[in-house]
Amino acid sequence: MARQLINLEDLSLFKIATSVDDAIDEIRRFYSRFHSIRYVGRLLSMRLKTNICPEQVAGLHELFGDLLSEGTFELRGPLPEELDEPDLGNLPRLTFTSNRRSASRLRQLIDHLNAL
Repeated sequence: MARQLINLEDLSLFKIATSVDDAIDEIRRFYSRFHSIRYVGRLLSMRLKTNICPEQVAGLHELFGDLLSEGTFELRGPLPEELDEPDLGNLPRLTFTSNRRSASRLRQLIDHLNAL
């Protein structure tokens, strides 16, 4: 950070585990609601294991609006391009037009969704 090669947000990209149990807990926490992401054109489709409510989605714009290149966050089912993964078809999606600029902010969004 002193050389300005990373910023404070980048520290959310990793966790330091002091034991195997801590590492396992972190992995379980990371995948507690979050399942996976897939880019479909300009859209990022974030697959979730469990849904979030519309009020929680509305709050994302205020907290994570900087991740959007346009539009807003939307809850939906699979995009047509995702139908080639039938095992994931039942998962709810949070979709948005991602600016593709900040992996650390994306990680913070995942952590936030898992904590809801």
